[in-house]
Amino acid sequence: MKPTQAWVQGSFMYGGGMLFWKFDGPRIKKGDRAGGNSDRPHKKIILDGVPYYETQLIYLYHHGIIPMRIKHRNDDRTDNRIENLCTHHEYRRMKK
Repeated sequence: MKPTQAWVQGSFMYGGGMLFWKFDGPRIKKGDRAGGNSDRPHKKIILDGVPYYETQLIYLYHHGIIPMRIKHRNDDRTDNRIENLCTHHEYRRMKK
């Protein structure tokens, strides 16, 4: 199953560039940050056995698609606020 915008919005809360679970599960609690507590810049969230980067799900949450490549406008890979995320094509145009 590929996640849809409706599914992501129903499963997660978004705030400050982060996703938080909306429900309890076997290894998660409502309100926990999705992707665990790792300090790595790219958090992975496993959905039905398929890993997704947090940036992909945040972009899907807001725009309804997962682009092939997502870039950070300010080049800070820990800043996953939606206003900082863009497609690779947008990033290239911006950097010209």
